[in-house]
Amino acid sequence: MRAIPAFVAVLLVVAAVGPSVALTAPNATASGATSTGSVADRGGAVVADTSGAPATDTGNATGAATSQPITTFDNQTTRVLILPPAEIQRNGTADSVSDASTALGFRDQRLDARLETITLNRSIETAESQLDREEIIRTELSRAETRTSALRQQERILFRSHNNDSISSRELLIGLARIDARAQQLVARIDALEIAADDIDQFSIGSDASAAKEDLRAIQGPIRAHVGETLRAERGATTIYVETTDTGVVMSMIDGETYYRTAYLPSVRNPESQDGGLVVDDIRPRMQELYPREADIGRIEATHPGTGDTLRGTIVRLNQSDESDDETIFRVTAYFDRGSKQMYKEEVVRTLRSIRNPQQVTSTREGLQLQVNRTYPGGPMLVSLRDTQTDEVVDGDVTINGFNVGRTGADGRLWVLSRRGTFTVTATYDPDGPRQPTTFIRVTPLVETQNQTETVDIGTSRTAAPFRRPSRV
Repeated sequence: MRAIPAFVAVLLVVAAVGPSVALTAPNATASGATSTGSVADRGGAVVADTSGAPATDTGNATGAATSQPITTFDNQTTRVLILPPAEIQRNGTADSVSDASTALGFRDQRLDARLETITLNRSIETAESQLDREEIIRTELSRAETRTSALRQQERILFRSHNNDSISSRELLIGLARIDARAQQLVARIDALEIAADDIDQFSIGSDASAAKEDLRAIQGPIRAHVGETLRAERGATTIYVETTDTGVVMSMIDGETYYRTAYLPSVRNPESQDGGLVVDDIRPRMQELYPREADIGRIEATHPGTGDTLRGTIVRLNQSDESDDETIFRVTAYFDRGSKQMYKEEVVRTLRSIRNPQQVTSTREGLQLQVNRTYPGGPMLVSLRDTQTDEVVDGDVTINGFNVGRTGADGRLWVLSRRGTFTVTATYDPDGPRQPTTFIRVTPLVETQNQTETVDIGTSRTAAPFRRPSRV
C-alpha cells in the first residue's frame, strides 16, 4: 500500500514576473503561517489545532467513543472528519460534466428497477394467502440487504482501482454516482415493501426496513447524487475534490453559493461488537463535544432508525432573518456505528457566506494584491484580488498549478477548493493597456499532523502535481 507523507501547515509565498523572486515581509504576509500547530492525544484521537492558540486538553468525556480523527483547523473551531493521513493514497480534482452514454446507462438502470418493483407488487397482490404475502415481503427485504452488501463491495473495488491508477478520479465519481442511484432505487423498493406490509393485519417490517434504509444512506450522499444529475445534464458542470484510502473517501464541491463535503470511513464500523454500544441518548453530548461551535448556534437532532447499527446526529442552523426564509446556513450530519462507538460518515453543507477562514496569506506585485484564505485540503478557499493603486477590487483570472479555476468577478472574490500538498495560486489582471500584472502565491493548506512534520516539494510529490482534466467529457 502506498502512503503519502503528512504535511505541516507551512507557507511559501512566491511572486514572479520573469524570474521568480521570493517576496520579503513588506510584500508578502502570512497570518498564522509560521504556526505548525499542536497535537493533543485525546483518548487516541488526533486533534490538530492550527489556530496558533495554545492547545487545551478537555479530557475524554466519553472514553474510547471519542477515539476519532476529528480535526480542528482554525480559530473558529471548524471541525471535519478526516481520513487517516498516512493511508491516503491518491487525491485530486475532477470535473463532473454531462455524458450522454453514461446518462443512457442510468436511464436503463432506472427502467429496470421500476420494472422489478412493478413485478414485485404484482406478485404480492396475487399471492394466494396472507402467509405467502408475508414470505414474499421478508424475502425481498432480505434480498435488498444482500444487494446493499454487494454495492458496498463494488465501492471498495472502486476505491482500490482509484488508488492504483486503474481508473481516473472522474471514473471513480461516475462509479459512486451509479452506486448512489442504485441505493436510491433500493430505498424505493423497501418503501414499497413497507406499504404492502401495512396492508396486512398484525404484520410489520418497520424497524427492519428503517435499518436497511439507513445502511443504504451510508453509500448515498448529496455529492454522489449531484454527479449523477450532472451526467444526465440536469445540472451544470462542477469541480469535485476527491481523496481515497483502500476503504474510505472524502469528496467536496462548491455548487453556487454552497459548500458540500462528505467523509466516509466504513472501516471503523464494528457491527459484531458485544459491548453494548451507543444509544440514542449518547448522540447529543457527542455532537456537542465534536462540534462545539455549531452546537452553540444550531439545533441538535439525534435518531436511531430501526434496529440497525447506525445512530445519526444532526446540527442544523436556518436563516432566521426572515421567518418565511428557510435557507439552511449549515447542516452537519454525523453517522455513528453502535458497535465501535465511532463516527464513520460525516456530511457537511454550508453556505459560503457562513464560512470564516482567518488564516490569510497575501502577495503583492506591480500593484496587484492577491489574498488567499488558507483552509484544509478539499476545503473552501477564498481568493481575493485588489488593485493597490486604486484600492479597488478587480476581476482577474485565477489558476491553481497552471489550470484555470475561474475569475474573481465584479466583487474581486472567488471561492475554490483547496488542494492537498503545496500548490501555486496565480492571479492575472488584464486592465486597459498593454500591462498585465501577475502575482503568485505558493500555498500549503492547513493539514493535520500525527507526531511528524514534513514539507514536500511541489515538483516531487505526487499529491502536489497538477491535475490534468480528462480529454473525454
